[in-house]
Amino acid sequence: MIAYTAEEWLPAEAGLGESPLYRPEDDTFFFVDIKNCRVHSVPLSRGWASRHTIQLDEPITRLDLVEGRLDRLAVLTRRGFALLDTTSGALERIADLRHHDAELDGKIRMNDGGIDVRGRWWATTMALDEESKIGRLWRYDGSGKVQDMSGGEMAAVVNGVVVWFLFFTLLSVLRTATDKSASETPAHSLIVNNC
Repeated sequence: MIAYTAEEWLPAEAGLGESPLYRPEDDTFFFVDIKNCRVHSVPLSRGWASRHTIQLDEPITRLDLVEGRLDRLAVLTRRGFALLDTTSGALERIADLRHHDAELDGKIRMNDGGIDVRGRWWATTMALDEESKIGRLWRYDGSGKVQDMSGGEMAAVVNGVVVWFLFFTLLSVLRTATDKSASETPAHSLIVNNC
């Protein structure tokens, strides 16, 4: 049997480190600390001591590159989509999600997502209590509106990058085993057709 070992690469001391992202153009590694509302950028040639940390008033849960822009990242905020200035930390809000039942807005946060080849920005939300079945799948397509694409299905924690296949006619989002509402099977699927 092969034995594997791991060693600390970055002494991040993050409350919840997520969304690792590498930008090859300037050899920079990014990640978020969701619980402490921070975005870290680390120039790999100089290491952790040369990191730049942006402290925000709300959590950032996901990072994506913006083509042709070294000064911006596409980010998921607590309840929306935004661009982050990687120098100043300024957020340019693009769109926020709104539930039909406005009471739900304060009970969730964005969790994970991605941008597909058509430029549509997909994101999942999760219940802050990690138990209430109110997490959903959302899509922003540049129209200024965020659409609920869950098709009525909900879970406490909708986690995992959305998967696109079969020419974007079927989308599957995996619920994680942390969804206490799930059965004994650790992963279930929410299916959305004709995305």
